[in-house]
Amino acid sequence: MTLTVRPKDAPLGAEITGVDLSQPVDEETFAQILEAWHEYMVLVFPDQDLDEDAQAAFARRFGDLVKRKATAGPKNPYAMVISNIQEDGKWIGAAPIGELTFHTDRAFDERPLKATMLYGIEVPSQGGQTVFANMYDVYDALDPETRDLLANCTADNRFVHDGYTDYQGGDPHAIHPTVVTHPVTGRKLVYVNRHMTKEVMELEPEVYQPVLERIFAMVESDEFNYVHEWSVGDLLLWDNRCTQHARRDFDPDERRLMRRFAVIGEEGGPRHKVDENSRVLV
Repeated sequence: MTLTVRPKDAPLGAEITGVDLSQPVDEETFAQILEAWHEYMVLVFPDQDLDEDAQAAFARRFGDLVKRKATAGPKNPYAMVISNIQEDGKWIGAAPIGELTFHTDRAFDERPLKATMLYGIEVPSQGGQTVFANMYDVYDALDPETRDLLANCTADNRFVHDGYTDYQGGDPHAIHPTVVTHPVTGRKLVYVNRHMTKEVMELEPEVYQPVLERIFAMVESDEFNYVHEWSVGDLLLWDNRCTQHARRDFDPDERRLMRRFAVIGEEGGPRHKVDENSRVLV
C-alpha cells in the first residue's frame, strides 16, 4: 500500500492510511509521516492492530519515551492506561471518568512532552471525543498589543489532581514562557492552558486574568479545533509542543480503554532563548 495523507476539514489534523504500524516502518515512510506531523500537528492512523510492543516501537521513532508517573498501569513502565474499567474495586488506569479541560501534556514539568501517542482499544458508543486546538492559529489571531504584552512573560503551570489517579512526585509545577517558538517549524505559539496555567509571573492578576480568559475562550472555539470521534483501532499522534487537547465527557457506565506512550520534550524545555526576540522549545 502507498502512504496517503488526507487533511481533516479543520484547522489541524490529518488521516494517514497505507501503513501497518504493527510492522517496522521504513525510513522513507517514516520521513513522510514526520513531515505530515509537523504540518498537521495531529495524525490519525485508523484501523491499526497494535500490541504494546508495536506501539512502543513506533513511539520510540520520535524520541526517548517517558516513564509513567501515575501508579495505575501495566508492567511496562512507559505505557499508561487511560480507562474507567475497575478490577477488584480499583481503576486499572489513569483519568478514568469525566471531561478534561484543554491542556498541554505535562506542562507542569521542566521538560513537557514532545509527542503523545494514544491508542483506542475500547471506546464508548458516544462521547469521549478528544478535541485539539491549533496554538499557532491562536497566537496569530491575537491582537498585537496582547502579543507584545506576553512576549517576555512567564507562567506557572501546575499539576491538577483528578481525584482518582495517584501521581508519584507530589505537586509538581514549572514556569515556562507564555510565548514560544516551535523548534522545527519556527512558528510562534501561545503556551498557556486553562487546566494548568495558574498565574503570569510578571503581571498583576487584574492584568493577566482577563488576558488568559480571552485566550482560553479562543482555544475552546470551533474556529481553532479538530474534534476526533474515536473508533476502535485508532492511533492518534499529536505534537504536544504546538497543540492543546481536551476530553469530552462520556457515560461512565460504558467501558473506555486507551493505551498511551509519550515522548520527552527537548532538553531545556520551552525556557530556552535563541535570541532576544524569540524563545524556542528545545
